Amino acid sequence: MGYSCAVVRTIVLLTDFGPGSPYIGQMKGVLASIAPGAPLLDLCHDVRPRNVAEAAFVLGGSWRRFPKESVFVAVVDPGVGSERAIVALETPRAIFLASDNGLLTYVWEGIVKRETVGSQGPVKRETLYRLRSVTARRLFLPRVSNTFHGRDIFAPVAARLARGFPVTLLGPRLPGLRTLPLSRPEALPDGSLRCHVLFVDRFGNLVTDAAAADLPAGELVVEVADRVIRGLSPSYAAADGLLALVDSWDRLEIALRDGAAAAELGLGVGDLVLVRPVGHCPKL
Repeated sequence: MGYSCAVVRTIVLLTDFGPGSPYIGQMKGVLASIAPGAPLLDLCHDVRPRNVAEAAFVLGGSWRRFPKESVFVAVVDPGVGSERAIVALETPRAIFLASDNGLLTYVWEGIVKRETVGSQGPVKRETLYRLRSVTARRLFLPRVSNTFHGRDIFAPVAARLARGFPVTLLGPRLPGLRTLPLSRPEALPDGSLRCHVLFVDRFGNLVTDAAAADLPAGELVVEVADRVIRGLSPSYAAADGLLALVDSWDRLEIALRDGAAAAELGLGVGDLVLVRPVGHCPKL
């Protein structure tokens, strides 16, 4: 994972600042000043304010769609100005810069703590990575605001990483990250699957914690908020009214044709969804 000083990497921004925010523009100004010519992309800027869990999900489900060795700058930071740490995680595929507040949970779980099932059961497969606390003040802007570390710390550090600055020189090694408790589907004795809403997108679609591989085999019935959906739709357009499908996140999603399922059902993050094979009728 060595880096050449001649390398210019793609920088990807994820924030809760809101589209069109001047804070985004200021960060981009710093990035362009220190790493001119570095490709600069936006992942998302309308994460709900201070919603670290939502940002963690968006980042974890999106980062693989970007060029290899991109530098991800994730600024959803309700603890700005406090003693919380800023961390840099370097993997063979990307570099991630974020506060140590749980924002890197899905990245950490998916890359570093992934397990495979061998003949003797689950085996941890450690992925090559470097994890550092970002403390090298010489890399920050000369004046650091207590309310805008995105501009004064994250942006200048990310710009230097994009130009090939080694992660190992950012600060001391860390043994691990703070992670959020992950919502996981629960397999029931009768073959049904109890899952939960994990994310609500701007269309009101309800994305659950059940991956496609978690779903029971065969024909399914989805029970949600006293409504019953029979089978999975291949697309939004292929059904009328309320529907269930496997979405672009590769997760079970509840949607409403030409409407918002969240509003229709009165559901949000954490609410229950039951998936069962046809012929089984457990209660929610």
